[in-house]
Amino acid sequence: MFASAACAALLWPQAPTAPVISARGVTNFFTQEPAPGTVALGGLVQISGLNLGPAAGLTASVLPWPTTLGDTEVTIGGKAAPIYSATPGTIVAQVPPDANTGLVNVTVRRGAVASAPAKVTVAALAPAIRAADDSGSGIPWGKVTAQMIATTASGLGPTPPALTSGAAGPAGT
Repeated sequence: MFASAACAALLWPQAPTAPVISARGVTNFFTQEPAPGTVALGGLVQISGLNLGPAAGLTASVLPWPTTLGDTEVTIGGKAAPIYSATPGTIVAQVPPDANTGLVNVTVRRGAVASAPAKVTVAALAPAIRAADDSGSGIPWGKVTAQMIATTASGLGPTPPALTSGAAGPAGT
């Protein structure tokens, strides 16, 4: 009796405990173009999958964003990536400004276990404007007045002075 119960437990499918990045699960957060999409150095990626972050989810509360949020770490193009938010199904992280370019590996580590690598194309420049509903298209996110137009963009290239990984750009730029 015990042997059959033990055998059944081994054969019953178990939920994965290691992070799993979905096939085509790394996209440019602003454009949402299908993976392996293109994101610029310093741009934001959205990573989708299973067991990526803590059950309750976490959001960075400091600048620069940390490279470890709870027990979650992301590596993009060979460099530790600053993480804005992590939930079991989604991570929003920044491509480090000094990451390797080209088709690069993205991995997620939770504690002692890591995901299999996924791919994203990292470019020096890849302009992207944030949409109001974060869908990747449509009305730009921002504000329009008689004196100015304010929106959020990424992938426009290096800035003078250079920004550190995970830091916000200066206001009014």
